[in-house]
Amino acid sequence: LHHFSYLLAQSNSKLYYTSLQISVSYTRCFSATTPDAVTKMLARLPAGLTVTPGRPKLQSTLATVVDRATMLFHGGRENRGAPAGVLVTVCGPQGLAEDVRKAVRGIEPARRRRAGGVELHDE
Repeated sequence: LHHFSYLLAQSNSKLYYTSLQISVSYTRCFSATTPDAVTKMLARLPAGLTVTPGRPKLQSTLATVVDRATMLFHGGRENRGAPAGVLVTVCGPQGLAEDVRKAVRGIEPARRRRAGGVELHDE
């Protein structure tokens, strides 16, 4: 989570014009971590970082992100050389990775173009 906090701080600096939001979903917690410790850690998350239990709602989340990117891209920012598009990353079990690939493949080509592109990085 510290690395994500750093990335968010960098994206909010005056050097870059980006809108970065990071969502982390988890299905297991470390057994050595107490529930109170997890609650305290999650209470101190920076703006733009969300951590939720369970599998993510891939289709609806991706649709929302693509719609937001489309709104920003067509708001004139493409003329200023600002970054555009959506980067989807997945790191997890094979089943989750396949679900993410399926969700990304489900985005129509015209919608991808309107958003400035949609790319997938799978670890």
